Amino acid sequence: MLEKTFETELRNQTNAAILVESTDFAREKMTLSNYFYKVKNQYPLTEKQQKLYAILGDVNPEYALKYMTTFLLKFLKKDQLMQKRRDIFVDSLVVLGYIVQNEEGKYELAVDFDKECLSFYLP
Repeated sequence: MLEKTFETELRNQTNAAILVESTDFAREKMTLSNYFYKVKNQYPLTEKQQKLYAILGDVNPEYALKYMTTFLLKFLKKDQLMQKRRDIFVDSLVVLGYIVQNEEGKYELAVDFDKECLSFYLP
């Protein structure tokens, strides 16, 4: 049972983007849904999840998803994105593995993106 994995979907009221994440039963894997679940229920965070907590804290999930998915949806039009000012939501997407920063300082998508369904898949 502990080795089983399952998928979670995170949606928000602002846009149609869906974050699809594969996770483990114990919710140890570094995913946004695991993070929100553990913070909400006041369960202990893993070391990686604590790194995310240092950035986001006890943020409202709907609020965070609004900004994270809005940034991710910009990849509909471009393969690389610039971020002028530091942003906790963009920093969080890097920590989670949704995006990576290239040598030029631009962000690239690091997960599968179904542009028709507006779904982002974190393995």
